[in-house]
Amino acid sequence: KKKFLAWGFFGAAILQEVLLSMTYSRGGYIALIAGILFVWFFSRKKWTLSFLASFLVILLLTANGIDRVKSIGITEDGSISNRFMLWEGGLALIWNNMFSGVGADSVGKLYTAWYQPLSLNEAYATLINDYLTIAAAYGIFAIFAYLALLLSGLWFGFKLWKTTNN
Repeated sequence: KKKFLAWGFFGAAILQEVLLSMTYSRGGYIALIAGILFVWFFSRKKWTLSFLASFLVILLLTANGIDRVKSIGITEDGSISNRFMLWEGGLALIWNNMFSGVGADSVGKLYTAWYQPLSLNEAYATLINDYLTIAAAYGIFAIFAYLALLLSGLWFGFKLWKTTNN
């Protein structure tokens, strides 16, 4: 039963890798590879690297998969350059509303109205970055509280791993 279940989970993970490759999400690619390497670093299990190898093979077999990976560092790409402008405008939005925030429904609208270059005709609901969106929507104290909660969980998990070596 355990082997059958393990192979079932392995198959589901490979299916998710296939589906991720079909999204052409460069951020998703980086996040998956970083996550696999993170798990491998702390577990040192060789089977963990099989997920990395399978994902690389899947990218090779995906139509235009390698071209999409090659475009990760091309900042002239419209998607990437628009995000940089969006994040810069988001930082200005946070700076101007640091303590109160602007409300979750207003973040994208205010960016589009006040900070987006006039040469662009885009509409955003968020800043395409959870941390910037939370800080702009609810203020700087909300993002600090969120990060404190998140990082304390990671800190206690790291301490537990260091203590038990598992």
